[in-house]
Amino acid sequence: MADVEMQSGAAGQQEVSVKVKEPKGKVLWGCMPIKLALECIQNQKVVGYGRDEYIGLRETHQDAFDRVKIFDRGLTSEKCWAFAVVFTPTGWLHCTTTMTNNGWQRLSKKGWRPWADSGIWHYNETLPMQMISEETGKPMVHVVFHPLE
Repeated sequence: MADVEMQSGAAGQQEVSVKVKEPKGKVLWGCMPIKLALECIQNQKVVGYGRDEYIGLRETHQDAFDRVKIFDRGLTSEKCWAFAVVFTPTGWLHCTTTMTNNGWQRLSKKGWRPWADSGIWHYNETLPMQMISEETGKPMVHVVFHPLE
C-alpha cells in the first residue's frame, strides 16, 4: 500500500519520499529506537514510546524524529527507525470518529499550545500494523517501518 524511500541528502540530512498507491490517504509519522521497532514488527502492532498510553505521531518524519529525541537525548538517526502510518480515507474516518475502550477518541489532533505544538496527533491505543475493514475486507491503515540512515 505504501512505498517509503529513505535517502541521504546534502550534509548527511535525511530525505524521505512517500509514494502511496491506491487507495490514497493521509500519512502520519512516528519514530522509535530500532529495538522497539523490531519488537513492533515481530508482534505486528505499534506501541507507544516514551508513554505507554498513546502513540505520538507527527505530520512529517523530521518532526517525529525531533520529538522522539526529546524523550531520549542520546537517540541518533542511526539508532532509530521512522514509521509511516498510511490511512485510506475510510481508515482516517474510522480512526478519527471512533472511541477506544477507555473512552478516548482513537486518533486525535492535539492543540493545547497551537503556536508551538502544531501537527501533533495521538493514536490512543495499540496500533495494528495493518487494519482491515470488517465490513468490506479492504485495508484501512497500514504501517511501514524504515531506517533513517
